[in-house]
Amino acid sequence: MWSRHCRWVVPVGNTVYFGPWWDAPLLDRADQAPTPVGQPCLQCAEPIVEGDRGLIHITMRKVPGGPLEGRPEPIHAECNLIGVIGHQVGVCRCHGYDTSTRAAAQLAWKRVGEWRGRDLGEANTNV
Repeated sequence: MWSRHCRWVVPVGNTVYFGPWWDAPLLDRADQAPTPVGQPCLQCAEPIVEGDRGLIHITMRKVPGGPLEGRPEPIHAECNLIGVIGHQVGVCRCHGYDTSTRAAAQLAWKRVGEWRGRDLGEANTNV
């Protein structure tokens, strides 16, 4: 088992997402993949279930004494979002939240939707 401290996420090729579309510019030219049901989320470690939405990140790991290895790993859309905007919506360690949990990530997702005036799963009709 690898430590969470030896992970690096690097962009490789196109953005790949799974599950239902959500309103984010990074999905404008993204490729959709099947939902990786049963695989753990890169952030919260909860298994991905049918209906979840998220991204596939390529993680690079160096195993002691071995080569650098890259492999695709899923991350819930909410879990990916919390690291980017959680502090701005008050869902961060500064405000007493454990940002490694899915519940905190889902709260950040909800607050971003409230901040924008619509759920992130809805298309922007004001364009």
